[in-house]
Amino acid sequence: MGVINILGLISHAIGFWGFNDDMFPDHQDGYSTFKVYVALDGAGSPSDPGQCCLTDAGGSISYGKLFDNFGNDIGHGGEFPGLKSGSSETITMWQSVPEQAAMVALFAGNDAVCIAAIGATLHDGTKWGWVGDWGNICGLGWYYSGVKQPQWNNTSPYCTWIDADHSNGLKAGGISIHWSGFTDAVLPVDGGKGKCDTDFRAWDKEGGNSVISTDVKSQAERNDTLDRRLIVSASDAHSAEELCRHPMSRGPNFVSITERAHCDMQTREVLPLCGDGLTTGCFDLEAAAAAVRTWTSGGGEGDASNSTRIIYW
Repeated sequence: MGVINILGLISHAIGFWGFNDDMFPDHQDGYSTFKVYVALDGAGSPSDPGQCCLTDAGGSISYGKLFDNFGNDIGHGGEFPGLKSGSSETITMWQSVPEQAAMVALFAGNDAVCIAAIGATLHDGTKWGWVGDWGNICGLGWYYSGVKQPQWNNTSPYCTWIDADHSNGLKAGGISIHWSGFTDAVLPVDGGKGKCDTDFRAWDKEGGNSVISTDVKSQAERNDTLDRRLIVSASDAHSAEELCRHPMSRGPNFVSITERAHCDMQTREVLPLCGDGLTTGCFDLEAAAAAVRTWTSGGGEGDASNSTRIIYW
């Protein structure tokens, strides 16, 4: 089949992500299947193999629905209570009629999940894709995904948060994707915003209100709770400055090695990393890593649940 090009954001501009054959699930007669890539990969520090595999960044899909091009309900299924951080899981939906499922709707459980990408193999064998960049474009909660593929040249799409109980200010309880809208041969001239509330939709709940917004100035309300993880990324595509300044970003504190900067997701303050003579008004990454090593070796005091866990991308 070769590579299928899927619309998304490449270096902050509309472009195409290449989906190879292995990003799509196998075809199943009578079903549409979806390979869901979950963000915030819990890989441990390469310098400390004992720090591994956080599992609290995944979440759940409560159910899904399939629709034809006229909006008729033609299938359902897709319950998946344990989407693990950094995993790719296949969701299967039965179809009541043998027509192409032109649209899919996915609804979250009460455990938030951040979706980086979806590869779809429909009832008729056709293959389609979507990336989590559209949460960023269309005003939903988002974060850097950390999900990588060999053909993506060490970059990764954003991920889109969905959550039924809307904790931490996450507005979207469900999303829908019109597959043909994300394989356009011509790049949109509006930065993709014309696909918000058309090819890509989101609601607070099934049958509820749309939570799509392309006006980022109206999205400032946040309800972040303290997340003890710290993401450290060496990717040129990941910006601590961008993450802190965008009103709809949600997730752990973040360090960009390229920028040598730290984003505090609670205060939205960006600080340079300490080093090269800078010792005040900066974030000490080495001290944070040393504190984690102290806890894992059993030398900490107080409540270990309050210690920072570092994830290296």
